[in-house]
Amino acid sequence: MTSLQWITPSGNLFTAVESINTSVAVVASGTSVSYSLLSGSLPPGLVFDSTGVISGIPNNVFVPTTSTFVIRATDTINVIDRIFKATILNNGSIQWITTASVISTSTNTFSTFLPAGYNGVQYVFNHQWINYPLIATPIGDPSTATITYYVSKGKLPPGLSLSSTGTISGFVTDDLTFNGFASSTGGYDTEAFDGYSYDPAVLSFYGTLTQVQLVSVPKIYQFSVSATDGYSTSTNKFEMFVASPDMFRADSEYLTFNNSIISTDILPTTVSYLELPQFLNNSDLGIVRAGKNTDLDVSSYNADPLEGAITYSLITTTNILTWLPADLKLDSTSGHIYGYIEFQPAYSKTYTLTVAATKADYLTTATATVTNTFTLIVQGDVYSSIEWITEGNLGSVETQIASNLYVKAKEISADFNINYQLTGGSLPTGLTLKQDGSISGSAMYNSTGTYTFTVLASDIYGLSAVSRDFVLSVTQSTSTEFTSVYIKPFMSLNQRQYFQDFITNTKIFNPGLIYRYFDTNFGVQNSMKLYLEFGIQSLTLDFYTTALFQNFYPTTLYFGDVGVAVAKDNTGEIIYEVVYVNIVDPQMTNKGTTVNSVFSQNDTVYYPASIANMRKQLETLVIGYNYVGVSEYSLPLFMRTPQTGEYAPPEYIPVIPLCYTLPGQSSKIVDRIKLSGFDFSKLNFEVDRIIVSSSQDNATDKYLIFKQLDISEQIPESFELFGPDSVLVGLDSSQGNSESILTFDLDNSILTDENDVPLQDN
Repeated sequence: MTSLQWITPSGNLFTAVESINTSVAVVASGTSVSYSLLSGSLPPGLVFDSTGVISGIPNNVFVPTTSTFVIRATDTINVIDRIFKATILNNGSIQWITTASVISTSTNTFSTFLPAGYNGVQYVFNHQWINYPLIATPIGDPSTATITYYVSKGKLPPGLSLSSTGTISGFVTDDLTFNGFASSTGGYDTEAFDGYSYDPAVLSFYGTLTQVQLVSVPKIYQFSVSATDGYSTSTNKFEMFVASPDMFRADSEYLTFNNSIISTDILPTTVSYLELPQFLNNSDLGIVRAGKNTDLDVSSYNADPLEGAITYSLITTTNILTWLPADLKLDSTSGHIYGYIEFQPAYSKTYTLTVAATKADYLTTATATVTNTFTLIVQGDVYSSIEWITEGNLGSVETQIASNLYVKAKEISADFNINYQLTGGSLPTGLTLKQDGSISGSAMYNSTGTYTFTVLASDIYGLSAVSRDFVLSVTQSTSTEFTSVYIKPFMSLNQRQYFQDFITNTKIFNPGLIYRYFDTNFGVQNSMKLYLEFGIQSLTLDFYTTALFQNFYPTTLYFGDVGVAVAKDNTGEIIYEVVYVNIVDPQMTNKGTTVNSVFSQNDTVYYPASIANMRKQLETLVIGYNYVGVSEYSLPLFMRTPQTGEYAPPEYIPVIPLCYTLPGQSSKIVDRIKLSGFDFSKLNFEVDRIIVSSSQDNATDKYLIFKQLDISEQIPESFELFGPDSVLVGLDSSQGNSESILTFDLDNSILTDENDVPLQDN
């Protein structure tokens, strides 16, 4: 026996679309197998190589076109050929999605029976309810055409019909009492595939009639369905296998029915001759009102009531949750839930219950059980006193930009707080719904699209609730993915506790004054972060590490005064105010300029680690032939809003936000900070690393330790400002144990001592 065997089955190898790149491979098992195109031709535009790959861009065709070809597989000893077909569809033609072809593992042949039975088996029972969709789609944009379906040849099993939308539905009402033991010429009809005799007589060994054979014989129905969009039409052939449950009895001669007609591969591993109950009612039982009598039908369809009745029960095992209002009961015979629902304070509650329907044979006591899970909403006996303020269309957000969106409802009859809960649908990745209705976070890069979700607004006492569906769109802010880089003070444990006691004090930071209190991008900022870059191109961490060799070394910053700023929309209306603490950089002059990013003294090159120099070092990193991307649009809105008074962005400023307040409330927070006596000078702001919020190789915040040696090892540091045009760079201890102050003259670019005397090159 040859070791060379085809694995890819013969027949239609693939279906492709004109002008769309295609790649398909054929496979055979063997040693060092190579392939060649023996005869026939590939669709124009495609090529074949010795590895068995057919690839290329098919040429345009006016109608669906099929090519037939033979491929030879060759190994070190043998050759084996196989015939294949390939179909090219024209853009605009109809392509069938539903296919009934299922390969038989035992005979390596295909069965074309539709899997329309229970749990997708490839046979349907007589008297069973069928609801099976056929699907075809136009090549190209499916939204541009409506597909209509019709039976163009053959017929469906009795009782079934095909809707214009492609769904086969109805109760099967066939007659399966024929057997195949008498007349060899009589038949169900003239088609070979359902040529069953109809003589019910069974002859004895001596040729006399001894009994009547009552075991049902299955039937096969073959039909063709055409799908058309008014311009193009595509037809597909299907088969349905109709059986009676009694063929699955152990004494049935049809249990192993002719394998050429029905492969045993389509039979499930566990079958029953009992026809299973079918839950035909919708699983959603709808909404009922508390304080009223209720009657709900959860019964199932009994295809053969003469064989046995169906009984009903609630499933209450630990892994299946059944939650039914206490005053309702399930009738085990009729399958109805009935009773009087007492008063409930909540406007609506959702109940989940799982019902088991068990069919029992009167004679054998054999049983078969199916289950179905239902949902029921019970409304309180009063109407909701909550009404929505926010309309259903929330508008849009841009990716990577902090969201200001929210949903809002109000209590009509009382001044209760409202809680919000997401009960259906989904928000864009990166956004979450907070309990106060704010939609927090920023939509992630490449999460564009339209999102629908449902929010339940309820008062804090559970007396009233109301739902609304919302729509939110996400647009791409830029073609570049950005991240952020920040530094933070590494304080002692006592200092951290000192700050936490301050920032979590609700007497100072009253939640009623705070803007988007539960939103981590706004609200109260429990963590101190000084952002160097709010938007810098997202790359791998090792890329940012290259910036740390210059202008990044351990340094100390200082906390300055508490200040405020406003953020305005395009109309000039104030959205929020921010209370922040200024950060003092000792390497900045009183004029707001920084020491040069590079200077030399005594043949030593220095890279001062001012905030401005660190930012410049990050922004001048090179990718290929360009600088790294930086998004000024990522700056917080308050930095992009012109302010009144001395502080007038738009531009980056080194501040740490403490909280975001509602319009007009920031001054109250500032006054409370002053009255609290909190002293920022008690906090240390030593810096020895940057934090990258996310990167291409890490989804979470990562530390990058500074690579540069501390400059104080060369010139001891004492970070204070000296004069309007100079900045302290260190202390000179080269002359014995005494130290003298060294400053850098920004105008003349020279180092001077504490008496403003220029230092010599020695």
